[in-house]
This record gives sequence, structure tokens and C-alpha cells, in this order.
Amino acid sequence: MGLSVIGSIFNITAIAINRYCYICHSFAYDKVYSCWNTMLYVSLVWILTVIATVPNFFVGSLKYDPRIYSCTFVQTASSYYTIAVVVIHFIVPIT
Repeated sequence: MGLSVIGSIFNITAIAINRYCYICHSFAYDKVYSCWNTMLYVSLVWILTVIATVPNFFVGSLKYDPRIYSCTFVQTASSYYTIAVVVIHFIVPIT
């Protein structure tokens, strides 16, 4: 998975958490989401995105596909690695 895909998933998750806090914890929202804290949250999301993407470069799970002019996930990667990627990139953000 590319940086943009993982970044989009993590950003949408952060937006959902922000909206939940605004609706359900409106009295504490201004303190939790101050300008400084918001910058920290956005930085954290992007740092986690980069950390989640880095293993793809060392495992060799990304390969350039000239048919679609894009890097794609190699289907021959280890099944354990594939399961770990799905859990970390998709299941964890929605729980």
C-alpha cells in the first residue's frame, strides 16, 4: 500500500475521532483540540503513516507494474505479512 492510501485511511480515522469528541465530549473539546494539540495530532498521524509504510520497502512487497504505471502490492508476499498489513493498516484504525 502506498503512502497516500495509508495516509488517507489514517487521516479519515483522525477526522472521525475528532468529530466523535466534538459531539460526545463537547465540553472538553476546546482543551483537547487546541491549536497546538491539533498540530501534534496531525504530525502523529503522518509519522504513524510513514512508520506503517516503511516495512514495505524492506520486505519487497511493492513492485512496479508497467501495465497500470503504478507500484502495486505483490501477491506472492508471505501470507503472515499480508495479514499483518491488513490488520495494521485497516482493522486497527477502525477499532
